[in-house]
Order: sequence, then structure tokens, then C-alpha cells
Amino acid sequence: MAPVRDRDFVDAIPDVVAHYGAPFVNPTLIPIFRVSRLVHEHGVKAVLTGEAADECYLGYPWLAPNLPNAARRAAGRLLSRLHLGPDGSDTRGVLDHDLVAGLSNGFEVRRGPVEFAAETVAEPYQSSSTPGLTGSGELSYILRTLLYRNDTMGMASGIECRFPFLDRRLVSLSAHLPRDCKLRMSPFAWDPKHPFYRDKWIIREIATRYLPKRLSHRKKGMFPTNAFRRMQVADGFFQESFTAEFFRLSRSRLQSFLDQAHGPLRLRLMLLESWAHRCVRGCPAQSLAARLSAHVQVAPQGVSVN
Repeated sequence: MAPVRDRDFVDAIPDVVAHYGAPFVNPTLIPIFRVSRLVHEHGVKAVLTGEAADECYLGYPWLAPNLPNAARRAAGRLLSRLHLGPDGSDTRGVLDHDLVAGLSNGFEVRRGPVEFAAETVAEPYQSSSTPGLTGSGELSYILRTLLYRNDTMGMASGIECRFPFLDRRLVSLSAHLPRDCKLRMSPFAWDPKHPFYRDKWIIREIATRYLPKRLSHRKKGMFPTNAFRRMQVADGFFQESFTAEFFRLSRSRLQSFLDQAHGPLRLRLMLLESWAHRCVRGCPAQSLAARLSAHVQVAPQGVSVN
């Protein structure tokens, strides 16, 4: 397989959105789609993935203490108890943010951790803001999204993704482990997002038996790409627009909307339109690819898209 280019992030959209079956904004779908093709080319039928390690062993940056952020949060909690906003305004009567957010995901984020804890943890469920954090709180909405991503992008090339960290016995064990088996202070750990804290501690210690420390102790990272942030979508892409049809926008109103849409919003609209063309209107992949080729470009590195 040839090296991945910026342009590949545009060219892969028709196939990726068809296999995913829904609008997507996560750019990691495309690298996983490409890796699955590479695996298939080498005759491999199944792969092991590390999904659930972060959720079970506190690998996300926001789960480890960050002293400056902790101070800001403490000040915010004090202001909220006084019913004051950061600018001193009275916040009483403002809609509950968590309650409104819960509507958008069917309360999966709220209910998932509680239901999981009822089956695996003897003690009452504790949220991730409490000292007794177990990790079960993270095995919910985010993980389901990641598993769906890996399943669909793997099966696009006939590759079965398996998740050893989701073995029922291992998940139950992780839910009962003390917090310092997952998150531990270390003078040698440095990540700006949680300085002097080693996340996934027990996994890293075991990995050090078999891997160099530069690998077992490196900080969490994603696929190193920012191609989505540099995409430029021309107005012409939105001809015969699904967005305009769905929201009943006239041509002039659609144009007014596009004139005010910044780069990230245009990107999301382009991905929504791509899904609609492939999965709703049944547009052939070649036709959508031609539309993308004509109207979507990736700016060079260092060029920001507003």
C-alpha cells in the first residue's frame, strides 16, 4: 500500500461513510479503514485491539489530577454554590446543562455507568470526580462509539476486530482494583495534561517486562493527522443539498448560511451531505468521489482554515 497522503482523507469518504452507515466527524475512522485494508492485503483475518484499556485503567487525560485545572474547578464549584457565574452574574434559572446534554444521547452517559456498576461492582457507583474512582464510569457511551468504529472499519475489509481488554473476567477485575493500580504519582511522568501522574500504571508496568520504556511509558496519542482541520469545502459541493432539503432552505437562505459557516461547520456539513448522498439517496461511490474531488481541498500544513 502506498504512503498515506492528505488527499486520501478526502478520497476515502465515500467508502468510509457507506460502511459506517452514519454521519461521522471522527477523523480516526479513515486511518483505521486504511490499516484494515493493509491487514487484509497481508492475508490476516483477525486483529487484537486495545480498546477499553483507557476506560478500565484511567488512561484518559481528564481522569488524572491536574493541579491548575483542579484549582479552577474548585473555584467554579464555589461560585456555583453561590449561584454566580464566572462574571459574577446570577445563574439561578439557567437550564441544567447535564440534563439537556442527556437528552441528546438518550441518557446513555448517565445510565450506562450506573447499570454497569450494578453488575460488576459491589460498592455503590461513584462518579469520576470522587476519590474512589473505579473506572467503570468510563465503560459507557464513549467505548460503545469506539467499538462500533472498529467493527465497521474492520469489516469493511473483512477483518474481525477482537477486544481482549473487554474479557468479562478482566473487566470485573479492573473494576475492583484500587485506584493507585491505575493512576499513580511519579516524578518521572510528564504529560502537560496531567503532570507527574502515570496513567494505566499496572498495564505499563506489565508492558515494561516485554517492551522498551520509550514505548511502554509514552503518553497517550491518536493517529497523528490534522487533515480534517485543514479541509476547505467550496460552496459548489452543496448543490442539490440534503441540508437545504431537510431544513427547507431556499437557495438564497442556504447561501447566506454558507457565507457565515466557518471551516469546522463546513466540514461537518460536508460529511452530513456525503452520508446523505451515499446512504439516503443511494448515490454511487464514484459519483460522490467526483463531487468531493471537484469541491474539497486540503490546505498545506501550517495553513489554518477559518
